[in-house]
Amino acid sequence: MNWRPLKLLAIVLFVLSTVLVEASARSSVQLTGEEFINLCNATTADDDGEERFTRCEKLVQKTRRVLETSPIHGIRACVPEKVSDLKLIFTAIHWLDDNPQGRIMESDEVLARALSENWPCVIEG
Repeated sequence: MNWRPLKLLAIVLFVLSTVLVEASARSSVQLTGEEFINLCNATTADDDGEERFTRCEKLVQKTRRVLETSPIHGIRACVPEKVSDLKLIFTAIHWLDDNPQGRIMESDEVLARALSENWPCVIEG
């Protein structure tokens, strides 16, 4: 039996799996609080302002969805549906102004902390 095609296939699969794992790891890296501020403090005067603000909104929306069912870094928040994403962005930015240590935290933790202070989950019973 000729093992050469099998060895070649194994090498190709190994390289492909390595590339996919690396890409997945990169996509799961969180922004820091500092990067969150830079992303979300976009204005229409900025060349990339619209693109940055869209990324900011998506980050906030994703974090909001996760918080609906799960804690983030052990923190829960219960944000009412009627609260706008823009309000959440400003809440997080103000929280970072008051808590400069948050600039080195991951952005999802910053959001969870900021939102939990404003909209804590009330446990009945």
